[in-house]
This record gives sequence, structure tokens and C-alpha cells, in this order.
Amino acid sequence: MAQEVILRFGIAQESRSLSDAEYRLRASLKKRILGWAAIEKARRRQSSRVTYLREGDANTEFFHLKANARRRKNFIQCLKNGPGWVVSHQDKQTIVVNHFSNMMACPHERTRDFNWDALQLQNPDLTSLDDPFSEQEILHAIKQLGV
Repeated sequence: MAQEVILRFGIAQESRSLSDAEYRLRASLKKRILGWAAIEKARRRQSSRVTYLREGDANTEFFHLKANARRRKNFIQCLKNGPGWVVSHQDKQTIVVNHFSNMMACPHERTRDFNWDALQLQNPDLTSLDDPFSEQEILHAIKQLGV
């Protein structure tokens, strides 16, 4: 019913401006609808969790469907290796180990580097970064957040 009233106010707003009382009523109804929608969403989520806990813990068809779906989702069927595809577990394991070994290996020797002297940058004094904070500095930083 509240949605119907909001719809009528929307139609009326196209031809005239709403009075203050109509505008406040419309805004209040919108807030209530959004609140009820959030409550209903939370209720449905909790209800689904209760069903999952009740049905998912027992040795039921539901439990087996969920377990098999998770296994299928986490299973890597094949990996591309160069021009072809690899499907055996041992070959997939080798490809994965080689890939991450190469990623985590020592980096290659650099062939280029910046000439920092040519940039003529000033060396900033960073010794003040080691100094402890005072309580006033912390309070000042918190007040600057504007929250």
C-alpha cells in the first residue's frame, strides 16, 4: 500500500509540486519501505543459513550435492602448456610448481637503471620520522579526519 501511495505522489509530482506535508509523507514511506526491505533480506539470509545448517550437517542428499559442487568448483580440469593442454594430475602439478618457482625465483639482473645524480633531487632529512608521537599530534590528526 505504501508503494501505491509513493507511486501516486510521483504521478502528482509530474504535474504539480508536492506540498511540504506530502513530500514528508513520501520521504517517510520510502524510508520505511527501505527499512522493511533490509529486514526482509536479513530474515531470508538467516532462514537460508538455518536450512543449510539443518540439512547440510546430516548425511543427506543436500549435503552430498553441496560437497560435490564444491569439489567440482575447486577442481582444475586442465591447464594450457604452450600450444597444448595438460590433463593429468602429475603434469598439472609440474606446470604449477614450475610457474610459481619462476615467479618466486631471484629476479634477473637489471640491464638499465636510473641515473639518480642526473635528476638532481635533494636528499630529504627523514630523521624526524623516527621520533615518537606526542598525544597532541595524535589528537590533532584525529580531528583532521572530519569523521
